[in-house]
Amino acid sequence: MIAIMFDRFTDEAKRAIFFARVNTSRRRGDDISIEDLREGIQAAARCGQDDEAAEELLGQWERRAWFSDTAREIPFAPASRAALEYAATDAEADGAASISPDHLQRGILHVTTPPPDSSSTA
Repeated sequence: MIAIMFDRFTDEAKRAIFFARVNTSRRRGDDISIEDLREGIQAAARCGQDDEAAEELLGQWERRAWFSDTAREIPFAPASRAALEYAATDAEADGAASISPDHLQRGILHVTTPPPDSSSTA
């Protein structure tokens, strides 16, 4: 199993992980799911590199009482951990120095896309 090195993540990918964790906390989940990762990537994309936009989004979540329970440790679900590992592998295969949200998306696709049906070969 590959160790996830968050220092290799771009700022936007780190934000995606942060927002995934916030989403997990909002739904009072026990671990960060694939859906939390997807929503985190979307939230990070909405914010881009704009710190004010990120603060506004967090403010919206706080006003809705969604931003709670942030002090506890929240692990990644096995599928989410696998997606992060695939993202790191894809970044290495691309020769990228950093793991981007695109790599995170590809990792999620790798985990969630069923393998081709081998019985349908002609």
